[in-house]
Amino acid sequence: MLSLCIMQANDDVIYFDAVLTPNRSLSTRGLSFVMLGFGVISFLCGIAFWHFGALPVAGFFGLDVLLLWLFLRHAMRRGAEETQITISRRQIRLIHRRPGKPERIAELPAGFARIDPEAVPGRASGGIRIAHGHQAFVIGRYLTLKECDALIRAARLGLRRAQAAIGAPA
Repeated sequence: MLSLCIMQANDDVIYFDAVLTPNRSLSTRGLSFVMLGFGVISFLCGIAFWHFGALPVAGFFGLDVLLLWLFLRHAMRRGAEETQITISRRQIRLIHRRPGKPERIAELPAGFARIDPEAVPGRASGGIRIAHGHQAFVIGRYLTLKECDALIRAARLGLRRAQAAIGAPA
């Protein structure tokens, strides 16, 4: 998920390039199996309640299937988002992509940028705060603390190399 490399692109050296994606616990195929199993069980239970004369209860079983499908579909769409962070000699570029939404791009000059952990009390996950002056962006709130630490170390190393290349203080 992380790559630390030095390469040329458009007369600019890239010192760090990473794509962050949320951890997904269920694949599209897994979602199909879960929904099929839940649908069959709900259908059989609905038929049993209908047989005993409780027709409204059978309808609620169908509503349960619909709601579960909507919530899992929403979770799958959220899991398909990604954030790309690229640190070059000139800038830090953040590109955030979400399905069905326009791509959001932010660029910060690399010279005096800072990369810090975004600590949220009481949460087992954190985020990464990338700031320059009064402008700051928080990315990777879905990462675990261990993943955040590894990403911060690698991104700071890339940023130090970029700042050293332009002669800015690290």
